[in-house]
Amino acid sequence: MISTTVWSNKAQNLDKTPHTDLQFLAPGDENLPFALHKVVPAVLYAVQTLTRLKTDAMEVLHRDTECSSTYGPLYAFELYNSGLADVLLGPLCPYVLAPVARYSSV
Repeated sequence: MISTTVWSNKAQNLDKTPHTDLQFLAPGDENLPFALHKVVPAVLYAVQTLTRLKTDAMEVLHRDTECSSTYGPLYAFELYNSGLADVLLGPLCPYVLAPVARYSSV
């Protein structure tokens, strides 16, 4: 199961260069099928394809949620509240996704 959450709560970009901040939350555990080292290449390939199709630059950042029901949701809410992410992919772990999904309707 892959979850995609798109939030547009980014603080106003004051520099002149248009860009999109894409951030994703995934576990660093190499034994999981959706671990960071397996997801990063696909995300970077998608970003390269998108930047060829349009002029906006994209910045990709990722965080290891550790599949933690504590740290993962805190990272997601931190990104949302800070306005640092135009697009948030994930979280990819059920233990992280459940608390984020419960608050998404608030």
